[in-house]
Amino acid sequence: MVGAMAWALVPILLKLRRGAHEVITTIMMNYIASALLLYLINDVFRDPAQIGTPRVRTPDVALSARIPSLGPLLARVGLHGSDVEKVNLLLVGGILLAVVLTYFLSRTRFGYEVRAVSFNP
Repeated sequence: MVGAMAWALVPILLKLRRGAHEVITTIMMNYIASALLLYLINDVFRDPAQIGTPRVRTPDVALSARIPSLGPLLARVGLHGSDVEKVNLLLVGGILLAVVLTYFLSRTRFGYEVRAVSFNP
């Protein structure tokens, strides 16, 4: 978040100090961001085992930092395949968040106000 705030600070400062148009400066910042990402991927975060080959990739994420997969649980109910192995615990978190937000927006005073504003032409 701090990096994104610093990145957004450049067009803000250009707008405030020089009067530059914020849309134009942010579009130009996209090109700079693309070049910066290519540099970081190709040189800084490149897997040392891949140096000298045309293949570019970052090192694997440590097993302790990975999100648990729901593949074994889904295999018990009869779902198999490589796509099922990619489903992880964030699916459950997303469903729970959707249920909580639905309740919040449909049963609270603030949710009523949000709905009233959104239906206002």
